[in-house]
Amino acid sequence: MINPYLVAQYAKVFPAGTVVFKEGEIGEDVFLIESGEIRIKRTVMGQEILFAHLGPGELFGEMSYLTKERRSATAEATKESRILVIPGEGFAAILRNHPKLTFDLFTALVRRLQETDRHLEIFSISGPLERVVHYLAEGSAEALPFRDACAFLAMPPEALEAALVRLTEWGVVSVSKGMVSVLKKHDLLHYQKLLELRKRHEQDKPG
Repeated sequence: MINPYLVAQYAKVFPAGTVVFKEGEIGEDVFLIESGEIRIKRTVMGQEILFAHLGPGELFGEMSYLTKERRSATAEATKESRILVIPGEGFAAILRNHPKLTFDLFTALVRRLQETDRHLEIFSISGPLERVVHYLAEGSAEALPFRDACAFLAMPPEALEAALVRLTEWGVVSVSKGMVSVLKKHDLLHYQKLLELRKRHEQDKPG
């Protein structure tokens, strides 16, 4: 539970669709979500990529505070969100007085590293079908919006749709009303291993 004193001092409400900050902006405020949901996205090689969905108790905006550099991503409220906006100049003192925030900051940094590693791993996969299978097999969500999958994978909708048609035929996913649902995670992991073995076999073929 977030300290009531911090809530009273710093909480603000952001309606759904509000951009909390934009990629490239100057700012050192740190944000702590009390309720709602925040989408973190950034532009890579001209494509908008979804990096994370954050919920209650999660911290964001800490990288600009720590590095004193411009915002490296855009943060947008996907639903009405109540967020603590903590000024950068007073954040160090708040950390001293509220040790749990130090733990939250450390957790946020670890999560950011994990997200970066996952993106690098996925983007190293060249085939669209292989990339989608890896993303769904390794992810924790049982269902996610089609547009979020496009943004995370940096894939055009038609390429993702073609891959999902194959997976639907295999019976491991379903697509309905803009949502992609994983039906058989175990089978999806099995297909992931088969695709990896096929790729390895192709690479080992004599030139």
